[in-house]
Amino acid sequence: MTRIEQFSNEKATLDDNDLVEIANSAATENGYPRSEKMKGSTIKTGAINAYIAAVPQISAGEITAGTETAIRRTSPKNLADLAAIHGGSAAAAANGNFITNPYAETDLTNWDSSDPTNFILTRDTTQANKIKGDGSFRIAKAASDQQNDYVSTAFFVDDNLKNGNLFEINFEYYVSGTYSNDLIVEIYDVDNTATVQLGLDTVQSTSVKQFHSYFVTSNSNNYQLRIKANTASTAAYQITFDNVEVKIADPVTWESESRTIAISAAMTAAQFQQLIDLAGKNLKENTLTFKLADGVHTHTDRVSFDNFKNGIIFVDGNSSDNTKATTKTVSIRKSDPANITLLEVNNCDATVLIRYLDLALQHTAAGQTNVQFVACRSAHLQFCAIHTANLVAGNYNILGVESRLALLSNTIGNCDVGIAAWQASLVSVSDCANWTSGNATKAQAIGASSIALSASTTMTGAIAEIDGGQVWP
Repeated sequence: MTRIEQFSNEKATLDDNDLVEIANSAATENGYPRSEKMKGSTIKTGAINAYIAAVPQISAGEITAGTETAIRRTSPKNLADLAAIHGGSAAAAANGNFITNPYAETDLTNWDSSDPTNFILTRDTTQANKIKGDGSFRIAKAASDQQNDYVSTAFFVDDNLKNGNLFEINFEYYVSGTYSNDLIVEIYDVDNTATVQLGLDTVQSTSVKQFHSYFVTSNSNNYQLRIKANTASTAAYQITFDNVEVKIADPVTWESESRTIAISAAMTAAQFQQLIDLAGKNLKENTLTFKLADGVHTHTDRVSFDNFKNGIIFVDGNSSDNTKATTKTVSIRKSDPANITLLEVNNCDATVLIRYLDLALQHTAAGQTNVQFVACRSAHLQFCAIHTANLVAGNYNILGVESRLALLSNTIGNCDVGIAAWQASLVSVSDCANWTSGNATKAQAIGASSIALSASTTMTGAIAEIDGGQVWP
């Protein structure tokens, strides 16, 4: 019997009837270990010879040239090498990352600068500077106006991931020099020569930080991830970054960090809902913020925050809109009558705060509600404008069911019922006023519920106390 210590892709020089013992369990092919189960097994040489001769592995030359068309035996390394040279998402099949050079461990392959002289990309191997591993990416901006210059890396998305699939972007970084939030992250759609809107794009001034954002794919295959100078600053600064990821959005798990999830105005209600549902329900005493970008967010479906506990959730517009006003920088509009609510918060033990938003539902039939809370322990509406496009009988701006609500400095109007409390809900209302017009009924309490209106609340309309409900004063 012949003993083989290491595999070879060359045809064995043995007779077909010889038996071969596979002795070395650490043997590898292209850096990938063979199965431990093969250790100590025997096989006829003829079978080995026939396999190697009939289906040879893709050669290095074929990988480089990209000319291989036959069906061949491949290793995972073959697929990664092919993707690294010729694009495609085969590389992502191995590790989930669509960026082919995420670490700068050996070089700057597949990364470029739009101005290599003044927006300089290097691989930093200095122990004190690098973030992890053998090296990190580093951009050094000159003391000149480099607005719109960028470094970029290309990535490819297969057809089945185009048209509305949710991706996330992550990398670690720190900045130095005279830096004042001058950089943004950009996804550039190469096929359409257009920029894809991100939920969050600013690289914040900080020490070591994790950048995290989301985007939605267009109808294109080819994209670039860019880190771009967004201001006309003439100050010199540097950013060191590493572990760059573009991947299909993963569920958020909570350990010891709070998280901000940015929502772009281009996202649909379904995509917004997908981001909500990705978040783990047990916040573990952390804060989860959904930050809506400036502009009009047009929805055709409801958005619902359900079953969160042990933490705080913020649903925020622009924090500069922190006064009682009838207009806001960020608005959500919904006109589909098939879904009767705009925003819902259901069965939440976590504290939920909705702030700085203009919320308007196109009411078309009785029973529709702008913002609805069901079985919520502590929910807050602050500095919002809540109204309808048309007044329809039997509709509600704010409805609490078995919930505790606090309303502060909102404008509420143009609806049949402004504030409703049902089934043992408790609602406190402070410093709230009419929207541009009032409500037919400003406060409705039903079934052991109560609504307390502060003296600073100037809303107009009737008061309705039904089946034991109470409104004060």
